[in-house]
Amino acid sequence: MNKIPYFIFLIILLTTLSTCNSSEKNRKADQEAESQEFRRVELKYTPPPYPLGEVHHVQATGIVGLINLGGYFFSDFVISGEHHWHISHSDAEKLRHLQQRTVTVEGDETIIEMKRLNDLPSTYRRQLSNIKIISVE
Repeated sequence: MNKIPYFIFLIILLTTLSTCNSSEKNRKADQEAESQEFRRVELKYTPPPYPLGEVHHVQATGIVGLINLGGYFFSDFVISGEHHWHISHSDAEKLRHLQQRTVTVEGDETIIEMKRLNDLPSTYRRQLSNIKIISVE
């Protein structure tokens, strides 16, 4: 019975020593990281394949999925293949039951500009609307 308090004390002592040892390693790693030179990465603007707002009839093949744009209410259906085609909300119901499957669809592709804050270069995304499902694998 007298051995139990000593055993508990020994466990607490070993845990404390290992925690102190790992925090010392973390401090050394932080110092090494701070001494390294900071590299700045510049984002480059890549122009869209055709003017913004222009509508092109395309055929898209890829896997249907849901991507998160910052929260549950900001999710979009996409077809990921050669490009990422964002599906318009009116057509999303057609693809809802085909998630994680490869599909081929026809539709109207529009290039939409996505502006960013803090003078970062804007990007674009491919919006697909008026889709018609051709095949499902």
